[in-house]
Amino acid sequence: MSARLTISTEEGLILDSYLSSQPVRIGRAKDNNLRSEDRRTSRRHALVRRLPDGNFEVEDLGSSFGTLLNGRSIKKETLKHQDLLRCGGLIIQFLTDNEPGMEMEGPSDPSIMSATIDKLFEARQKIRRLIDEQALLRTEVGTAQEAEDRAKRLRDEAQDEVERLHQVIAGLRKDSATLQTRNEDLGRELRERLSVKSELPPEVEALKSQLQEMQRQADRHKARAVELEERDAARMVSEQAQRKEVERLGEQIKQREQRENQLTQALKPSLVRIAELTQELEATRIKLAQAEADLSDLKADLKSDGGRRR
Repeated sequence: MSARLTISTEEGLILDSYLSSQPVRIGRAKDNNLRSEDRRTSRRHALVRRLPDGNFEVEDLGSSFGTLLNGRSIKKETLKHQDLLRCGGLIIQFLTDNEPGMEMEGPSDPSIMSATIDKLFEARQKIRRLIDEQALLRTEVGTAQEAEDRAKRLRDEAQDEVERLHQVIAGLRKDSATLQTRNEDLGRELRERLSVKSELPPEVEALKSQLQEMQRQADRHKARAVELEERDAARMVSEQAQRKEVERLGEQIKQREQRENQLTQALKPSLVRIAELTQELEATRIKLAQAEADLSDLKADLKSDGGRRR
């Protein structure tokens, strides 16, 4: 009795593998005939083998999630036509040819299909890693862009504050010059009155007090102007540091954008490789279908020869 396994993956691949006297091992380990990268599939998940009477049986090898036969968990059981197995991410249907003594002479080694699936899994994992790295770079570029925007905003605010301080300093300098002129006028007037009279009249005392008060105001204005100039100098130092930070962030964004472009270019060969692997799988399916057709023709010829002999 010839038999085959029709394997369906969650990615939509459907492949046929004809069974021979060699057992078929299923799992994640590299030495299995049928491999699956699904984490629900154990390294040594299940085994399909031919019995001495020509039938086939499936045995669970102590897998973590178990082996399901037609929806129920099993340890070891004989397979029947159209039985449905589930091993992690693989859905496997057991199909038999009811003609006794007819062995499949075509490709019965599932290692060809396993190698093709392995290449497809490796290509997809590589693309997934590249996509994850590209997403991480985009996140970092976005963070750097936000930092650059924040630095620019702070620089603009600092520039506005510097301009306001310059206006305040100019006003204080103007007031200070006015007070200085007024002090000089009052001093000259006071000296003239002192040269005329030896006794100071009350209005002179008032002028003298006013002169002293204006001198104190001028001193306060000078101190305020010095303070504002120091703040202006500190703002300029801070602005220079912010400019350097903005330049550094701009260079960092440029480098990460270049890296993102490199990753985008690296993805293209992997996508082409996946297309090639898909074509290889399709070619394998066509070969298997041709082998089935040849087997059917061979059976028909054998039946015809048997009828003529009788």
